[in-house]
Amino acid sequence: MSLVIVSIIKNIIPFFLLMVVCSQSYGQTYLWPLPYGKQISATFGEHRYRHFHSGIDIKTNHSTGYPVIAVDDGYIWRLRVSHVGFGKAVYLKLRDGNFAVYGHLDEFSERLLSYVEIEQQRLKRYAIDLYPGENIISVRKGDTLAFSGNTASISPHLHFEIRNAQERPMNPFNFIPEVVDYTIPTIQELAVVPLDVQSRIDNSPRLKTFPVYFKEKRNFIVKDTIRVSGGIGIALKTFDTIKGIPNKYAPYGIRMLVNDSLRFAVQYDLFTFSETRMVDLDRDSYFLENGNGNFNRLWIHPLAKSLPIYRLSPGTGVLKFQPGFHTIRIEVYDHRRNTSTLDFVIESAPQRRLDHPKLKYTNSGFQLTFDKPSWIAHNHWSAQWVTKYGNPVQPAKIVRTDTAGTQVVLTVLKGNMREKNLRIGIGDETFHVFVNVWEDSEESPKISFQYIEYPGSFICHLTFRQAPCQYPALFLQSNNDFDQVELYQETPVDFTTAPTSFAMWKDALACEIRVPSEPMTVYRKPVRLKCIEPKMGGSATSQDSLFQATFFPGSVYDTLLCWIDTVSAHPGKNGNQVSKIYRIYPETEPLQDSISVEFKYQTYVEKIEQYGVYSWRDGKWLFLGNQISGRDAICADSRKLSDFCLMKDQKPPVIKNVFPGNGGRFRSSSVDWLKASVSDALSGIRDDLSIQVRLDEVPVLAEYCGIKKTLRYQLRQPLKPGRHQVRITATDRAGNVSTAVSEFTIISG
Repeated sequence: MSLVIVSIIKNIIPFFLLMVVCSQSYGQTYLWPLPYGKQISATFGEHRYRHFHSGIDIKTNHSTGYPVIAVDDGYIWRLRVSHVGFGKAVYLKLRDGNFAVYGHLDEFSERLLSYVEIEQQRLKRYAIDLYPGENIISVRKGDTLAFSGNTASISPHLHFEIRNAQERPMNPFNFIPEVVDYTIPTIQELAVVPLDVQSRIDNSPRLKTFPVYFKEKRNFIVKDTIRVSGGIGIALKTFDTIKGIPNKYAPYGIRMLVNDSLRFAVQYDLFTFSETRMVDLDRDSYFLENGNGNFNRLWIHPLAKSLPIYRLSPGTGVLKFQPGFHTIRIEVYDHRRNTSTLDFVIESAPQRRLDHPKLKYTNSGFQLTFDKPSWIAHNHWSAQWVTKYGNPVQPAKIVRTDTAGTQVVLTVLKGNMREKNLRIGIGDETFHVFVNVWEDSEESPKISFQYIEYPGSFICHLTFRQAPCQYPALFLQSNNDFDQVELYQETPVDFTTAPTSFAMWKDALACEIRVPSEPMTVYRKPVRLKCIEPKMGGSATSQDSLFQATFFPGSVYDTLLCWIDTVSAHPGKNGNQVSKIYRIYPETEPLQDSISVEFKYQTYVEKIEQYGVYSWRDGKWLFLGNQISGRDAICADSRKLSDFCLMKDQKPPVIKNVFPGNGGRFRSSSVDWLKASVSDALSGIRDDLSIQVRLDEVPVLAEYCGIKKTLRYQLRQPLKPGRHQVRITATDRAGNVSTAVSEFTIISG
């Protein structure tokens, strides 16, 4: 038997046994929770803001009111009604000790509704959280518990969970009949991420993404060989689909094999609520925050190694290679074991770079003198005219290539090109340099800076307005000493520093960019970075001292360098802002726990309760809080690094679309519900206690949906003929109050 076949068998057998073990670990004895329809819109373990999706979402044909049934015998353990979260929810304790959870319900069954309404009237509150007890409400398998809806959600669907006896969410597909599915997952993009200061990907210190191509049947490939050095991590953009349904789902599991040996595995069967925030370590927040979508990390963060989703992984997935070529295979599968594979090759070799050449002008063009690298065995050079952003324009003509000892001299014709930047490459052009062949240079260069944090390293990206005439150098100043940091050129105007430790930057007072022109051009920029450590915490203050962020011990997962800048106003209404907008960097880094942000304010400010701290998220301002501290400051907690602003909310909530309408005449049979829209443009409605509804001066407990901004109350009995009044009062978080009154008449007949 050949070594190849032996290797394949070695890896197929463990994978097959894994599937057998997993299928035998859970009994599929429960009913499907909806008698009608088995289409899903989301699956278990998908990424949500700061948490894993803890169940599956079942479609209800864009409608509400479908019966929701008990998947097994048990008793009602918990009933909850809220304007957020799961809205109306049923928690069923099953006879085997597990729990079934049903969320976003429109209404409870008659037996449950009666129990809930009695408790609501007793507590005089619509939002309620009840634990009836073991012998209060028993149910049998197949009983109707409630009806599907969209309370506290945008669109109708049923959220369904299975939890074990310790209330840990488990994949429901391990317990209920599976959805028919024969479609393989799609592998969309591959990313290689540097994980230490020695990491390089294709001779660059920055992470790099690679396009993925479908080859045949179930196989995808990356066409190029990827050259790396140092420690790296692999991230994958992938999703699953079901034929005939437009939704994209997270995969059930991913495995990574290096040279036919399993190095990493993740499978989404179980997690704990205490660790659900670590979804930000399982997915790569750098891509997500930059708008590139969800990438699954195929390596395990040290703090996440206890997650049950990694229990099948033999190692951490962090890759450090011996020199040479290595084959990588990634397997992505859904719960039906439809599997896609991605194959590519990595070459591990020391980083190699072309040194910048010496430039000499001739009558017809230029001479470029290189120190010939010892690792180049041939003399195949190429030249191309490019824009300042590195985009190719047309080939340049190399008329002579002369070798003198360890040097190579290229003679290039200028021709009639107006571009001033050359790209000189050797071999397959993996190794290349850019040369500015014009003699002029900016006297005062305009340079923009971008700091980038990777796991374990920190880099700075520089963009010149015009390409510098000579290769620049970067120096960090600390305690009157200057340390040079190596620069990598990406385009004629873009440069990136070599990865450095956080310690090197945290002690820096300023950085200098030096361009060796005649005379030397120097650009100096102050460095205001604060080092935040997981065990110690720390703080950062804006340059004007009016805004501060405080990190507590445990706020961050990893040591990071933090800084604060002001940014321009966001699109939309900013007329209420009373401070600058401050951004806390690095905004791509997830937080383990909350930080505190605070704004200084003048002590003579009136109506201080109308001031609040807001964070910019998902295209709108989100109210965080308005706690007054003893330092003449307004503060709030935030679980995300973002943009923050102190704003004043003077506008009361808007109440409209009241039904029955003011002045209207209705038959009693047409008035089953009282309805209205209640919204607030800035601080928002806190909860159900912030809205009061009176019918003929009698308080009623109305249902408020915070997402859709709707209010409704179902009448318990028909209204009698005559005049009636509905009065709705709403208060926002800033204390602004609105009242709407509708007087209407019920006519006979």
